[in-house]
Amino acid sequence: MEQSAERQSEETGGKSDRPVRIAQILAKHLTRRYRRILYAVTGVLVIAGLCHGILASSSTAFPRYGAVIALATFWHAYVQQRYLSMLQHDAEPIARELGEQLGKDPEKTIAHLERLRTSVQRSFNTDYLVCGTIGVLVWGFGDLLFVR
Repeated sequence: MEQSAERQSEETGGKSDRPVRIAQILAKHLTRRYRRILYAVTGVLVIAGLCHGILASSSTAFPRYGAVIALATFWHAYVQQRYLSMLQHDAEPIARELGEQLGKDPEKTIAHLERLRTSVQRSFNTDYLVCGTIGVLVWGFGDLLFVR
């Protein structure tokens, strides 16, 4: 996959592909900490739910942890939406002004920030989809693991 991206970059002269790749890499670095937190909470809750279900010999304990995972995913989405809103409303005007002071085209600066915000949003959406799906599946079908 890396080779195909390099070939495509060589074919287009590398100019249009480079800002997109930089935005994707920067988005991964910006979201790394929050992604780890979300996945760690999901993993801990699944393990805790399994242990609780096994120790309590109850088929209703584990699905409740799925509901908590889904709730944690929704809460994480809300917090990250505020983060993206801050990026849009606070960082873009500062970047525009800084770009003008440095003699850069402000529209290009805003376009780069827009790409970054889109990449961050896409990364968060993937995380929400994965963790939310795990939570809903555990919530809906977790009791079937403890059939006697």
